[in-house]
Amino acid sequence: FLFIRHPAVRESFTDRRFSFCSGISASYTGFSASGSLLSSDRVLHDGFDFPYYNAYNNRRYGLFLLRRMDMLAYTYKEHGRFILEEKERPVLKDPKDAIVRVVRSTICTSDLHIRNGAVPRAVPGIILGHEFVGEVVETGSEVVKLSAGMRVAANCETFCGTCFYCKRGFVNNCEHGGWELGCRIDGCQAEYVRVPYADMGLTPIPASVTYEQALFTGDILSSGFWGAEIANINQGDCVAVIGAGPVGLCAAESAKYLGAGT
Repeated sequence: FLFIRHPAVRESFTDRRFSFCSGISASYTGFSASGSLLSSDRVLHDGFDFPYYNAYNNRRYGLFLLRRMDMLAYTYKEHGRFILEEKERPVLKDPKDAIVRVVRSTICTSDLHIRNGAVPRAVPGIILGHEFVGEVVETGSEVVKLSAGMRVAANCETFCGTCFYCKRGFVNNCEHGGWELGCRIDGCQAEYVRVPYADMGLTPIPASVTYEQALFTGDILSSGFWGAEIANINQGDCVAVIGAGPVGLCAAESAKYLGAGT
């Protein structure tokens, strides 16, 4: 959001330049100091033309409110090339979708696999990322467990919960999902993300848990815990974890939690 107060707009500010947010310059056209909306209904942002959601004018205080429809996103362009660019905010495409404002996100080694060409399913042009926590801002008509304003942690897998594989716990093999976010559809390395099957893939974060504490549950910690769990650790066992990356460290902590001695 951008707020411009009356002292800054004593003259018509068509084609005037203002600094906002973190120092990004933008030229706003189509308004006068009196607050009347002129013919233009577009906002020019550093050479990019974006529509705005809403313009609110308080004539007494000269207050204008513009809500941007664009966002910054880290995008897979082609083999070996990622870029940070402006993209449109996601919108609901299915009644089971939710739109989430990303608060915290992590980078997965799988993202690097995409860069290195090891994931042929990855679609050039998609926003990367599948590990995140955030705030729900909008839900589809068939989403029943979530509502706007809820803090949520995301599952890295997209799954419907009703197909043959989902009913048997094999959500990675979901007939309608799998690794979708940041591979086949836009992911979370952005300000907002659309989450399909939101009731399945998003879990409310308890009030006593911070965003940072919940962040690893969607992939890194879950993967490490699963590895430790299937090792059938008994109380006092000596456990070796091969590979001390983020998932390996989570596996080691999980092994301790499950009773490993050393």
